[in-house]
Amino acid sequence: MYFALAGNRNNKNEPMKQLIILTAFLFFPVWFFAQVPANDCHTSTEGTDFWFGFMQGRDLKNIHFLEIVVTAREATTFTITYGPGETEFGGIRQVGSDVPTRIVIPWELVEHFTSEIIENKGIHLKSVKPVNVYALNWDQNSNDVAVIYPIKSLGTEYYAMCYTPSAIPTDNGKNTEFLIVATEDETKIKITPSVNTHENRHLKGNTYEINLNRGQSYQVQSLNNNNWPGQGDLTGSYILSDKPIALFSGSLIAMIPPASPMYGTGDHLFEQIPPVYAWGREFLTVPYKTRFRDRLRILSKEDHTIVWINGLKPDTLDRGEFKDTVLLDYQPKRIIAEKPILIAQYSQSASEDLGEYAGGNNEPFMTILSPVAQYRNSANFAVYPAQQYANYFINAVFPNSQRPHMYLDGVKLEDMRDDKGESLFHQHANNYSFIQYHFDTLAQNKIHNIWTDDPDGGFYAYSYSYGLQESFGYGVAFNLDNLLDLGSSINFQMDTLLLCYGDTITLDAGWWFKEFEWNTGDTTQIIAVADSGWYSVQVKDAKGCPQEDSVYVFLSKPVADLIYDNVEGCQPFSLNLDGGEKFRKYYWSNGERTRRITVDTTGVYSVIVENRYGCQASDSMRLTVFPTPKINLLADNTICDTLEADIEVKLSYFNSLPWDLPLETKWYAENQNVTLSDTTETTVHI
Repeated sequence: MYFALAGNRNNKNEPMKQLIILTAFLFFPVWFFAQVPANDCHTSTEGTDFWFGFMQGRDLKNIHFLEIVVTAREATTFTITYGPGETEFGGIRQVGSDVPTRIVIPWELVEHFTSEIIENKGIHLKSVKPVNVYALNWDQNSNDVAVIYPIKSLGTEYYAMCYTPSAIPTDNGKNTEFLIVATEDETKIKITPSVNTHENRHLKGNTYEINLNRGQSYQVQSLNNNNWPGQGDLTGSYILSDKPIALFSGSLIAMIPPASPMYGTGDHLFEQIPPVYAWGREFLTVPYKTRFRDRLRILSKEDHTIVWINGLKPDTLDRGEFKDTVLLDYQPKRIIAEKPILIAQYSQSASEDLGEYAGGNNEPFMTILSPVAQYRNSANFAVYPAQQYANYFINAVFPNSQRPHMYLDGVKLEDMRDDKGESLFHQHANNYSFIQYHFDTLAQNKIHNIWTDDPDGGFYAYSYSYGLQESFGYGVAFNLDNLLDLGSSINFQMDTLLLCYGDTITLDAGWWFKEFEWNTGDTTQIIAVADSGWYSVQVKDAKGCPQEDSVYVFLSKPVADLIYDNVEGCQPFSLNLDGGEKFRKYYWSNGERTRRITVDTTGVYSVIVENRYGCQASDSMRLTVFPTPKINLLADNTICDTLEADIEVKLSYFNSLPWDLPLETKWYAENQNVTLSDTTETTVHI
């Protein structure tokens, strides 16, 4: 089944009072398109000028084709060409209002089968009026679909998102892959692969540079042969260019998870990757319908990015680092991060689902999720027949307060029921609801729509399908705006950043904006902050479109106090030290980690304490414990006649204060009949 979707979005500069997230799940491609406001301050998947390409698919021995699908709100014409020479595919073509146009193109001409070789296989689609474009790489047992971004939604900084290779290497030892397509001549591109590339042409972490002209393309594939070192997953590879490029990534074939090759099933992964300026900090996930569990991969673009999935322990990711998470079919999640992240949701191999779920009709695919900030508020879609698929679903997520405002084909969702006659609503995390509606009885060739009558609402759309040994999914109907977000700490509910006393933090409005005006008077992209308070910035992008954001900086100033500075004592001597209450961690210089310790030897003792926000303070003191010397009394053992004698005291081990001379000596005799005279510090006469 094919879908076409239309929608619009309110002004992003206005507060978003209600959020609606739409997820569409299909048993064959669902083609969506979305309106762009007249002021053109929002970028989306709709446009008039596109450059894209096809990565290598899995298998060419069976029926195999590449297909481009075009949808439009208004009837229009378009052309498709490829390469720097703009070689045409069939001349001028037409697309009707809400009627998808399907075009099969020769895979021999434009599909990539090499690694790290410049080719002339970039595809250019240009239309008179706005359209949406989708690319399908289809094989009887392996396919995937990608929504194509127009040039105006492209960027110059990217990270690849792929998946871990399976234990069995694919043909020619190639597996994970990404593809770059240039939109302008003399484009300089720097590439830093996260693992060794095919045949060790480029090593992990080594940056190299290529130059592409308009219409040229460049595919990179990972090293993936048995027992070869350095092979793996290109996720986290960094791509930086001086002019806009399109980036696609995924895998030639992937088993998800990769650990069960004997019974697992693999499929092509193919998605266009958003530039980093469109990444976000908050996401709401929805389980794929009829699946036992899903997998998420979270990728960070900055060091020390704390990521929190509600109900799970926070994780910290560094630049280019990713984390995989498994969620069961009843676990919709809210994900927030202190800094922008990219998330992919993966459908698993058929062997990973129990029989009562998908029944074997499923294969791996990946979908790039949209952040909450990239919302829209209405969608139209059309369905018409296609082969091999029989079911599709639509999922929607929205605040609980929006339940009475949501409509599907003119009917309130509150009045609709699922296949079992029960309410569609399920509770999502953080005061949201979601639905999973089965459309298998929907009439063919009919326009459908879903929307909210709240003008401040918005939605996101994703589609996927299951077939016999085939599945695919992709994101649709979402915005790709330059996002202004000064960040937030997960320790707080509102837009608040944590600042530990003695540190500074940087507030970065984003290099993709051109004008900056801070409430501090600064006009730079980045400012350094060392004090608490509210900080706000107004920005404009290259088109003059304004945005504004503010954040409160909370200063945490823990204080450590051991009470003592210097303490002296003679053996035996000990001292109890207390790190203080209301701290969650204690780091003593002697290695102990408790709040209180007991010390009894000379030395400097220090403690670092950490409060609940992770901010630290320290204090130290010096303890001196003097050793007690051994006292030896020297005298004649035999006293004759006079019954008198001289006694001298000798101290051993008094090579330090306070036992250096002069000493204060007190003489006494246990026998009261003995008289002491002529006493000195070291002698006595008896």
